[in-house]
This record gives sequence, C-alpha cells and structure tokens, in this order.
Amino acid sequence: MESYTEAVKGAASDSFKRACFNIGIGRELYTAPFIWIPSDKVSIAEGDGKLKVRDSFFVSYISYDESGRVIKSLEIRNQRKEVVYQINMENKSSGQISQPEKTRPISDYRMKKLQDEMQRTGVTEQQIIARYHVSLANITEIDYKRIMNALKKTDSKVA
Repeated sequence: MESYTEAVKGAASDSFKRACFNIGIGRELYTAPFIWIPSDKVSIAEGDGKLKVRDSFFVSYISYDESGRVIKSLEIRNQRKEVVYQINMENKSSGQISQPEKTRPISDYRMKKLQDEMQRTGVTEQQIIARYHVSLANITEIDYKRIMNALKKTDSKVA
C-alpha cells in the first residue's frame, strides 16, 4: 500500500518538473529525436551477465528553431571526441553516422558471440561460407543476424 509520504513526494516532484518546464529547463527533452547509437560506435562489455556500454557521451552541438523549443540539429560525441550521432532536422534528413546494415561490419563483441555460438553448435567457418557465401573476415550486420538466428535454432554439439 502506498504511504501518504510517497503521494506527497510524487506530487511535489511533478509540480517541480512542470515549473522547470515552464521556465525553459528541459524543454528540449520533449522535442529530442530518438537516438540510437550503433553498437560498432561504442565499447560494449559484459558484466554481471548484462551488456554495458563503457563509453560516455556529450552533446557537442545543438541548435533550435526560432521558438527555441524544437531541436533542429544535434551532434553527439564519445569521450574520444568521435562523432557517434548526427542529425539535421532542419533539412529533415537523418545524418546518423553509420554505414547501412548491408555493408556495416560487425563489432568485436558480436564476432565473439558468433564464435561462441559456433563453438556451442559445432558449426565450422567452412560450413558458414558454404551455406551463406560469406567469410567471417567480412561479415556484415545482415549476415550476422541471419547466421545467429539459424545457430540459435541449432542443438548443442555432443561433447
């Protein structure tokens, strides 16, 4: 059961958020685009059975429309100052910094997952080359997804 204190605390928090919005704090959060940074642009580590992004990010450029409320352009960089996301909403064209899935190579993390799955199932690189006509040296995101879907349906090899 919710206590009276929690209800008062929630109401105060909501009131504070509304007041901040009215004076301009956080308005851009309501007009921010959905931001998806591709896995090949970040460092991913596994810890405690979960995947975690080890990078930190900052907004290196942002511009607003005439009202000052709607984001027109946005650029995000990682701690190494590399551009990982860029969009120019003024021209209505997404300039996300990544190759299309058809040509983008997979990340080291995905390669490790693929190799783990190959080991689990006993499927060799030669079998993958024969079936999918790709080598592991130049596998793309599209190929990775197709191969992993098939491998996940494959029984584990007998030891």
